Amino acid sequence: DGLAHAFPAEPRHWNNLGLFLRDEGDRLRATQGALEPAPKPYDEALVNRLWTDSLAAYETALELEPRNPNYLNDTAVMLHYYFVRDLERAKQLYQQGFEEATALLKRTDLSPETRAAVKIALRDTGNNVRLVQKLIDKRAAEAAGKLDKPAGG
Repeated sequence: DGLAHAFPAEPRHWNNLGLFLRDEGDRLRATQGALEPAPKPYDEALVNRLWTDSLAAYETALELEPRNPNYLNDTAVMLHYYFVRDLERAKQLYQQGFEEATALLKRTDLSPETRAAVKIALRDTGNNVRLVQKLIDKRAAEAAGKLDKPAGG
C-alpha cells in the first residue's frame, strides 16, 4: 500500500498491491477465489473488503498501463474467480490480454524477465478465456432452464 501511494503513477506498485490484498483474502478464506468452497469459517466481510480493494488496485494499474497483458489478466481474474460477476467484461479483458501478449512476444527487444512474464500472461489469458466462456455458457443454460442451478447458487 505504501509504494502504491508513494508512487501513484507506477502501475506495477498498484498491481502488486492488488496481488497482496487478494492473497491475504485467500489466506483468510483458506482458498483461491469464490468458486471454491471455503474449508472453514472466516470473516466474510473482511475477505470481501480485501478482494474489493484488490480489484480497485488492479483497475488502477490497468488504467495506468491499459495494454499490459498481466494487468488485463489480473483484473479479469478478480471478476471471474473472485466476484463471479461481469463475466463478459472478464472475457473481453482475457481476450485483450491474449492479443497484447501475442503482439509483445513478436518483439525482439524484450528483456528476459519481461518475456517470461508475458509468456505467463499468454498462457493464463488463453486458459482463462476458455474457462470464463464455459461459466458464461453454463449460466446461460441455467437461465434458459436447461440445467439445474446448484444449491446456494
